[in-house]
Amino acid sequence: AVQVVEVALSGQAAEVEKKRAMFEPIFREVLSEHLGFEAERARHVCEEADKCAGLVLEHKAKMEMLNIMDMSARKVVDPSEQRRLQRIAEKADAAQKQFLDVANLHGGLIEDQE
Repeated sequence: AVQVVEVALSGQAAEVEKKRAMFEPIFREVLSEHLGFEAERARHVCEEADKCAGLVLEHKAKMEMLNIMDMSARKVVDPSEQRRLQRIAEKADAAQKQFLDVANLHGGLIEDQE
C-alpha cells in the first residue's frame, strides 16, 4: 500500500513539475509584456511630470519678474491649474511607486530570462 502511494505521489509530482515547466515561460512572457506596458506608462507619466516641472519653472520665473516689478499680489497660476498640476504630480508619484513595486517584485524573473 505504501508503495502504491509512493508511485502515485511520484507521478503527481512529475506532472506538477511538467506543468510548472510549461507555465513558467508563459508567465515570464506575460510578465515581461506587462512590465513593458508599465515602463511605457511610466515614460508617459515622466513626460507629463517634465511638462509640469517646466510650468512650475515658468511660474517661478513669472513670480520673480512680478516681485521685481512689485506686482506680487497678482496671481500667475490660477487655482484650477494649480490643482491640475498637483493631481498630475500625485499621479506621477503613484505610478512610479507602482512600477517600482512590480519591478522589485518580479524583476528577477525577467533578468533570469535574459
